[in-house]
Amino acid sequence: MCALKRLPRKECEVKMKRMLSKRDFRVFEIINLLVEHPTMTLNEISSLVEISIRTLSDEIKNINSIISPSKIITSQEGVLLFIPAESSIREIYGKILSESLEYKLLRYLFFYESRKADDIAEDLFISTSTLARSIKSISQLLNEDEIVIDTFNHCIIGDELTISKMFTSLFLELQFVEEEELIDEDQKAILLTLQNKMRQQGYLTTIFTSRNDLTIWLYVRVQRIKNKHYFAIEEDSNNYDSFLDDSILCQDFLEIFDLNLNSSIMDQLFYPFYTKKYAKVYDDIELLIVVNKKANYLYKNIKELIDKTARAIMINTENTEELQVLLFNILQFTNHPLYILYSKSNMFIKKFMEENAVICAVIRKHINSIFPNYNEEAKNMILYYIVTCWEALFHRVKMNFTALSIGILIDANKGHRELILNMIQNSSKAKTIILSLETISDIEITIDVLITNIPSIKLDTTEIVYIDEYLNYNDLRNILLAQERIYRNKLIKSIQI
Repeated sequence: MCALKRLPRKECEVKMKRMLSKRDFRVFEIINLLVEHPTMTLNEISSLVEISIRTLSDEIKNINSIISPSKIITSQEGVLLFIPAESSIREIYGKILSESLEYKLLRYLFFYESRKADDIAEDLFISTSTLARSIKSISQLLNEDEIVIDTFNHCIIGDELTISKMFTSLFLELQFVEEEELIDEDQKAILLTLQNKMRQQGYLTTIFTSRNDLTIWLYVRVQRIKNKHYFAIEEDSNNYDSFLDDSILCQDFLEIFDLNLNSSIMDQLFYPFYTKKYAKVYDDIELLIVVNKKANYLYKNIKELIDKTARAIMINTENTEELQVLLFNILQFTNHPLYILYSKSNMFIKKFMEENAVICAVIRKHINSIFPNYNEEAKNMILYYIVTCWEALFHRVKMNFTALSIGILIDANKGHRELILNMIQNSSKAKTIILSLETISDIEITIDVLITNIPSIKLDTTEIVYIDEYLNYNDLRNILLAQERIYRNKLIKSIQI
């Protein structure tokens, strides 16, 4: 465990982590260590987060009071993060964030503008001096992204796109842990109706693939509009006659949000998703690159990334038009700071990279080379869409992963052997077969890993994993590590890095 390194709070790519207080960041750090390293001791954790064992024990009690029904369990075997079936790591991150003063203050300033400092401090159960320190600390980070906390009116102003993205991200993260629903059923229904009509008429691009994400974005925009925070829109308004002629829709919107639904409001709600720099279909890109130099440069970079990746891992570039549209739109919208603790795409990519390290290393090398000025969140998003939306790449990964084969040679009765077989199949997708001493020499060249409890077995060309009579954690870990080594070697031989 000595190889583990602590990433200082000020060096975190994710802004929300850097914004947390020292103690809240430590809570997140402890949770993250236990997620990434399930077998740790109190000594290892205390050394990494630089606190005493006693302070760590107190911190674990505090964490357990926050993340219930999940909990950190300590025993002689080590420290374990237990997450029951009805919970998730996403929920844990949300609960940590919801307890932080920084989030509570941002949320308060979003909903209650122009309050006096004394009233804010009283509502948040803190002193005015603590409030002033918190605002100063948060402002230092927000100022990096052209966001300002107006200390006279106590509101958040600045780059409206970044502000709207920030609150959308925060509310998405907290939607499963807040005691009260952020958006009530009537509000949700009208916002879904609005976005469905926009999709049906082809107004929306594919930046937000989740209806839930777009619903929260629209809710954030409604609140910002009501507080007179607007996008500076230079383009001509779209034609919204089909929306504005719908008297029932307009009346419902007025009753629910106390806003008249007109062309200006529609622009303010949806502007980032239909501006002329985005493409609805692939043909739109070909039109945009003729009149827009930035679009042309971006498109060439996307094509270069796809072509180089295809050549490196030997797949075709057919049917990548939808992927190119996604990347073309998202790369114009994504390169903003990340104000969340839990990122679905980042978590997926992290696990995917662990199991497909060689392929991911090739793709990331080209991403870093072609898009050097994009932040890590944007680069992870590129990788996320490449591995989830490129059918040929998906089949390439699947082909290499399932190409592994495991042979089981156990000195035991049939039932014992089949029990071991079932345990391995539950933890591995590789093809697994039961062998006998009589057939081992004939089948050696067709299996990648031999699992056995017979110490005297030796093979020239096949890796061997020796196990106990009943598989334990270390046995399964050794089997998976052996598969990973062979998997990487096979890829290295087949991929032109």
